[in-house]
Amino acid sequence: MKKIAVMAGTPVDTQMGIELLKALPVETFFAPVSKNPNEQTFFQTLPYAKKYQRVKQQLLTLKAQGAEQVFVYCNSLSGAIDFDELAQAIALPILTPFHAYHQLAAQYHRLGVLAANAQGAAGIERELVQTNPAIQVYNVTNLDWVNAVEQKIPPQTIVTSFGLSDTPTFFQANQVEAILIGCTHFPYFLADYQKQTAIPCIDPADILLATLKTQLA
Repeated sequence: MKKIAVMAGTPVDTQMGIELLKALPVETFFAPVSKNPNEQTFFQTLPYAKKYQRVKQQLLTLKAQGAEQVFVYCNSLSGAIDFDELAQAIALPILTPFHAYHQLAAQYHRLGVLAANAQGAAGIERELVQTNPAIQVYNVTNLDWVNAVEQKIPPQTIVTSFGLSDTPTFFQANQVEAILIGCTHFPYFLADYQKQTAIPCIDPADILLATLKTQLA
């Protein structure tokens, strides 16, 4: 059975990543980077060298414990570090949501993005535009949505009470073709959010899960 380390921003989205992989014949390692969303935002704004070395050391420890691959289940963390470079440096395969964006960027001209914070949105936008220079990206961010998920506030309440229900009007006015769920906390309320708009919402986790299934096959 393949051993995969699930790395994410906080214990909550790390556990969400582990739950996602339960459908696969793998053994998982629990590897959050931070204790809570605010601490994770602070980490993401550190100088690049500090972030890189901290995550590199954590991954080397996981490798020593037997991890054969890393599944980064966090959008903003994926944008904080060049994981492709890191994978080569430590000889450990790393899959992140950004690998899904390579596929999505070529399929759309105008994408809306719901992200946790500006750090995450900037990383997502960079990846999309570098893959498809003609794409237009429309970002809306709010760390309160992440904190609400961490507090297990009911999904419908998050959608109606934290400004999420206002975002479809913005996206529709800018004629986006789809809304990218740019935070791995957000599938928690995705079904209720999708009821607010006819614009299709895309969860990159679906693409990542399909990729892992193919790799395991």
